[in-house]
Amino acid sequence: MVEEESHEHLFCRCSFSTAVLRGVLRSFQLQPREFTMEYLKEWLIKVGKGRSLRARMIRRRFAAALYEVWMERNSQIFRNVYADTEGIIRKALNF
Repeated sequence: MVEEESHEHLFCRCSFSTAVLRGVLRSFQLQPREFTMEYLKEWLIKVGKGRSLRARMIRRRFAAALYEVWMERNSQIFRNVYADTEGIIRKALNF
């Protein structure tokens, strides 16, 4: 069964996306308790709060991971080109 595409599915239920997000967050020794849009939003507000370099990097790399997941989705759908999770994680960490 193919699940209907939604933000919740694409960013929280898709095993590819969660592997990318977990990989990026692991670089900060962070691991959210759960992967739902609502929880991640509240969690990111807490861990990414402030002006410290760490907080700014968490926000930047998390946003880069979401962007790279979206670009990978488009690549798979429109060009039938697939990347591995490690490559996407590297792109997000070097953003």
